[in-house]
Amino acid sequence: MKLVFLIFINSFVFAAPAPLTMKEALKKGIDYSVEIKKAKSQIKGAEAETSKNRGSLFPTINGVGSFTNEQRSATFTTGSSSSLSSALNANTYKLGLTLSQPLYTSGLLTNGLSYYKSAEDIATQSYFSTKQSAVYNLVTGFYSLAQTQQLLDAAQSNKQVLKAYVDITTQYERIGRTRKMDQLQAKVNYTLSLADFETAQNNTKNALSNLNKLLGESNDRELKAQFQTVISPINKISLETAFGLALKDNPDIRSAQLKLEQVEYSEGIDLAADLPSLYLTGTGGYQSPDTANMFNSNSQYYSVGVSLTVPLFSGLSSLSKRSQYAEKKYQAEKDLQIAKDTLRANLENALHSLNSTKSQLDLAQTSVKEARVALDLANKAYKQGVASSQDVVNLQRTRYEAEKLFINSQFSYLQTLLQLRQYMGIDLEKAYAN
Repeated sequence: MKLVFLIFINSFVFAAPAPLTMKEALKKGIDYSVEIKKAKSQIKGAEAETSKNRGSLFPTINGVGSFTNEQRSATFTTGSSSSLSSALNANTYKLGLTLSQPLYTSGLLTNGLSYYKSAEDIATQSYFSTKQSAVYNLVTGFYSLAQTQQLLDAAQSNKQVLKAYVDITTQYERIGRTRKMDQLQAKVNYTLSLADFETAQNNTKNALSNLNKLLGESNDRELKAQFQTVISPINKISLETAFGLALKDNPDIRSAQLKLEQVEYSEGIDLAADLPSLYLTGTGGYQSPDTANMFNSNSQYYSVGVSLTVPLFSGLSSLSKRSQYAEKKYQAEKDLQIAKDTLRANLENALHSLNSTKSQLDLAQTSVKEARVALDLANKAYKQGVASSQDVVNLQRTRYEAEKLFINSQFSYLQTLLQLRQYMGIDLEKAYAN
């Protein structure tokens, strides 16, 4: 029983990490994101608001009913000049419908609908922006896990190689083939590799914790990023081309443009209160002094007419409104310009960084190839007795540093490309979920 229990414990502790692809991470993270769910709800709310205000274009029909009791006193005079007083009671029962149809409202209805439609579009852009941020964070988190795991593998390999050199130099020092200081240097390098390995482990743990948080998982859930780094060449793009494309698709720019349009719609709504309006009105139903004859043909009534309202004086409020909205429009225009200037600067920096990281990647790739060749040559020379163990250890550390530089350069390039795509308004979910 104890043996079975121990086997179960060991299998639980040393269970292999669950594999995770980029596509799986994005699906799980997007489904979990509270911010995305909230943004979707805001779209539905904006759509409902638009539908509600669209109803103002149609006739308004209300049912009305009333009962009135009227009492009047009357005086009767006889020939002998005597008078009699009595009270007269009159009941009125009324049941019918009223109708009101706007014919002309000086832009109130059209501007109102345009305003709420633009609010709906802003909510859609807000959702897209929220999803872009969520996907950006998920891809960044996935990249970070893949990067730290690759660095951990490199640190593990470096540690094993340097441990082997410690064993070799210790054995050779005993037989006098190598110097004591070479053995000590090998031990120092091995100790440094242990520190590097601990750092790589801690970085991997932090990256795993951050990604698990985005996925809605517990921090200690073990995951293995299934990712093969592939640097695909992209067409060179100029700043002007990138900026032109970004103006069409970047959600921050689109939101700023829509908010500028909303100012104009709001102005039209407010000013309509100071302009003429024309409504078609109608009433119809039954009116009778008693309920028994309520629905007789002679109890019917109806009326149809047109109601025109022309505001004559509003305390100069129209002038104040126009001045107020002129300032609001100016502010919205400046907000749009600021958003454009910020976007252009971000694109310029991203394009510069992309070119720089690509150059660094090319240099790192060359360095790691040469370092591998140099280490192979040093190992052969060491076996032939024409190179010292110190030469081999130094070249191993050079190879390890080149490997780290190559891994970091790859992910720096991928991260910069991700940032550029976000600025340009490219749908990151479609770009990275395939």
